[in-house]
Parts: sequence; C-alpha cells; structure tokens
Amino acid sequence: MRRKGGGTIGLAMLGAMPAAAQLPAIAAPVAGRLAAVADPILLRPSLRRGTLIARGLPIVTRSKGPVSGVTLTDIDMVGSTFLFRAFGAADAVTDLTVRRVRSTEAGPGFLLLRGRSADILIEDVTVAATTPETRPGKVPEGIALAGKTGEDVGRNVTIRRVSIDGIRSTEGFQNGDGFSVERGWQDVSISDSYAGHNSDAGFDIKSPTARLDRVTAEGNRRNYKFWSDQTHGLLTSIDAGGPGRGAAAHIQLLGSPEAPRTLKIERLVVRSTTPAPIFLAGQGAWDVTIGSCDIRVPPGTPVTSGAVTLHGGPGCPR
Repeated sequence: MRRKGGGTIGLAMLGAMPAAAQLPAIAAPVAGRLAAVADPILLRPSLRRGTLIARGLPIVTRSKGPVSGVTLTDIDMVGSTFLFRAFGAADAVTDLTVRRVRSTEAGPGFLLLRGRSADILIEDVTVAATTPETRPGKVPEGIALAGKTGEDVGRNVTIRRVSIDGIRSTEGFQNGDGFSVERGWQDVSISDSYAGHNSDAGFDIKSPTARLDRVTAEGNRRNYKFWSDQTHGLLTSIDAGGPGRGAAAHIQLLGSPEAPRTLKIERLVVRSTTPAPIFLAGQGAWDVTIGSCDIRVPPGTPVTSGAVTLHGGPGCPR
C-alpha cells in the first residue's frame, strides 16, 4: 500500500522461513497501512496476547522509499536479525516508535536508519545477539543511525532503556557496534542504556550534537569511540578490551589531525580488571574535561595514551 512520500513498508521475508514462524502484521497503529511482501499464509496471530513473535527472519520490516507514522511495539524476536532496516538514503522513516521489543538468539544487527529520518523514539528494548557476522566486508549493526552519503541527515532521535549485547564480526577488522551515530545526524539522545561485548565499540559517536547520559559500556573492544567535539553526562566503562581486533581502550578518541577536539564529560566511572588505557587518542590532539570521576583500575593502567590533555575534577587522575 502506498504511504506518505510514495514509499511502502513491508514484512520482508528474506531467505527461508521456518514453517512454525509466527509473524502477524506489525503493530495495530499501522496494521492497515502495511504492504506485506511475504506469502500471506505465513502471517497468522501470535499465541501470546498482545505480543507479536518473529522467528528466524533476517529482516522483519524494511522500507522502500520514505515512510512516516510507523509503530513497532510489543514484539518478541527469536533467532532474527533486523527489526527494521533501510537499504539506502531514500528509505527514510519519520515519526517512528519502537517500544518493548526483545530480540534473543539474535543475528548481528537490530535497527539501521538512513536518510532524512526524523522524530524517532526507541525505548525498552533488549537485544542479545549470539550469531556473529561471518561474511567479509559486511558490517554488523546494533542500533545504527547510519550515513554513507550527504543525504543521511536524520534528526531528533531519543533512545532510552535499551540494552544491546554481542554484536560481532569474525572477519577483518571485526566491526560491530552496539550504538553508532554518524556525523550527519542531529539532536540524538541516548540515556539509561547498555552496550556489552560488541567487537568494535559499545558506543561509536561521530555526531557533535549526540549526547550520552547514564549509559554503561562493558566488555567491548573499545567501550566508547568519539570522533568530534562532544558533551556527555554520566558515562560508565567496565572492562574494556573484549572480543575484537585493534587497540583496546575505555574511551578511544578519533579526531582530526588538522584541529584539536574537545570532549566534556560530567561524570566518569571506570571499573576494570585489565590495563586497557582510559583515554586513547588515535588521531589528532584532544582536550578532555571531566566534572568528577570514580576510577578503580589495576596499578599501572595508562590514564592517557596519545595527544590527550586532561582536566579533571574531584576523584579524577592528575
């Protein structure tokens, strides 16, 4: 069915679907406006009242062209991968709500948005991925506000109470971020959320207007990666240096060799049993200001590595 902006949104059954799969039309608020591209015989009511169940699907929903007014809520995904995936900048979605979703035994991905997507709320979501990406050149994504072109300029995104664990790849650099926000996205808020055991970063943030607060990253290769001037609230980092390749760090700073970057953190909590550096500057010079710290790491752990100037308040290393 045609949607605002000329696009469609459908139930995308890619690959084989188990005969026992259960996938009713997604969410009552948009049930009458979906274009189902699957065989209708495979669409039948869930056995659990108020909950939709998707089993073994590489992609549950996708857009073809711009769509708006989409609600994906009260969904259990078992052995599936993407709840929603855009394949190009033209596949933008506005006024999107994702709420109360649980993905277990998941593949290497959950939600990928592109283009001029806007006014997005994602809350009360748990993703436990157990299957890594094994194809060379393919990048696994937890929640990705992605960007490959100048048309990937989304805005106004709120993510809260979301846990993403185990987004990994096995080839090459071993990509895999829990949360990633590309430069073109504006006004992104991620709060009260967790990223654990992903093979690249827990939180990979390039946008200068994205803000993290009351978030925890644990056991990722690099718990946080920051690429631009940014300001954040409470960050907790636990045992960086998990699965993956390349240098491990609690916070990796990847700026520009042409101009110094600035990072401000209201409060930083670090717990570690490994000697991974707290701040690792991989590109350019960084000026870091922290309001207060609570840091417990093994003796000899580097506080900074690379061109980092640190200004710390109470409890912060000097």
